[in-house]
Amino acid sequence: MLETIILKKAKDAPHGANNLRKALRDLFKHAVRIRLRSDNPMLNVERIKTKKGGRRRWSGGELARYRAHWANGTQQRLCFELALETTARRGNVALLGPQHERPATDDAPFGWLDVAHIKGSDAAPVPISVDLRAAIDACPTRHLTYLHTKHGKQRSAKALTGDFRSWCNEAGLPSDCTLHGLRHTGAHLLAEAEATTRQIMAITGHRTLALVEHYTRDAEKAKLAAQAMAKRNKGRAG
Repeated sequence: MLETIILKKAKDAPHGANNLRKALRDLFKHAVRIRLRSDNPMLNVERIKTKKGGRRRWSGGELARYRAHWANGTQQRLCFELALETTARRGNVALLGPQHERPATDDAPFGWLDVAHIKGSDAAPVPISVDLRAAIDACPTRHLTYLHTKHGKQRSAKALTGDFRSWCNEAGLPSDCTLHGLRHTGAHLLAEAEATTRQIMAITGHRTLALVEHYTRDAEKAKLAAQAMAKRNKGRAG
């Protein structure tokens, strides 16, 4: 019965199915500990296989297409810049608001944004970029969160995911351009700019090097490939 529930959820949300499996496993583990059950039935339910690497990164063309479709002054654009520049998960993006801003400093001329990363990540003070500053200033709010409904209510993380999907559709972007994909894209752009692993961790809030090093590895591979090809072409020219 429990395996059937997990498999049914896995059809539409394999990562969600694994999260549910983990939650039920911990719940039954606690039940055994306090002697409400004699066994943990979730121990025999296998983890759902998922694609490695999480949501795919956006291409440069896709980033430009979204920006071209949604001009500054819209919540659609503000949501995009918040997710990309802070590398925050959807739950954090939905919670961010003016109260999280901090004054500008020499290191951050457009101010700082305190991002309280969730799901085991550390809180991170993120310098506000010129693009994010423009998006925030062009979309002023009297509410506690930057992103809200037309009635002034905060968007939930789940609702924001659905809304962002609709906004991407309107911009003519493929279905695998996702809000969470912007988190990976933002981290990869930092790596392409030759930020170190620890520098990236200071933005993303990751606590372990292993979760971040694949961004720097991918960026290094591209750079090394370009250098190798340049050397080969130089040899041909000679």
